[in-house]
Amino acid sequence: PDGAYPMAFKAAASGAIVEQIRLYALPGQPAIEEPTDVLVRLAIDGSVTDTLMAFPSGKSLVFDGRYREFAAEPLWDLTEYSQVVLAVSDGYRIGVYADGHLKRIITKTFEPRRLGEADKTAIWEEMERRMIAASIPEETRQMARDGTDYAEYLPTISTLAAGPMGSIWVQHMRSPSELSDEELASIRENHMMEDLGAPEWDAFDGEGRYLGVVTMPERFTPALFRDDKIYGVWRDELNVEYVLRLRIIGDLEVGAT
Repeated sequence: PDGAYPMAFKAAASGAIVEQIRLYALPGQPAIEEPTDVLVRLAIDGSVTDTLMAFPSGKSLVFDGRYREFAAEPLWDLTEYSQVVLAVSDGYRIGVYADGHLKRIITKTFEPRRLGEADKTAIWEEMERRMIAASIPEETRQMARDGTDYAEYLPTISTLAAGPMGSIWVQHMRSPSELSDEELASIRENHMMEDLGAPEWDAFDGEGRYLGVVTMPERFTPALFRDDKIYGVWRDELNVEYVLRLRIIGDLEVGAT
């Protein structure tokens, strides 16, 4: 519908499809004082059947003609129990919601990392490379550069995922300036500059207890957590992609040690 921008889709283990929608004011309409995103359940034909919950919108896409790199954005996933896990990328506070009501809060201490000039340079060089490849003229590229803002700090969380037995997985974030030349070249070749997630993931059990850090294989992007397995895409040294399945070794039961 007008004034609704689709942000993300997720599918639950039950087969239910949920969409994140960002509400915004159309030209000529009063600005929305408190921008809101909503999660809605979709029918097979794409129609909305139910609203699961609402939360404050992120800051990267606010429809004012400017783009904000690394601005705080909501991250969410659906659990096997039809709950929603929700966090904001610039902190480490995860909420678990059932029927739109907060059931549990999970927090972890973290050290904010300032977005440096080297990070901004790496980001802009990649953006400009893509625009040149798309034959965008220099004047337009300069306008895009002038219209881009940067967050003061890097996001704390890259990705949030709901795993088996109510477990929650949180991917660490890498800064562009920390990547090796080989890693940057791989990201650029695969058009994945937005995906700066680290191989390290924090794992929590269904009660929010911290289980430790799990290191995924290099060049592996998890896509689906099901039962005791993680499915995703792995790229070899020649950037050939393969579907890879990992087995979770260890007990994810609540209270397990």
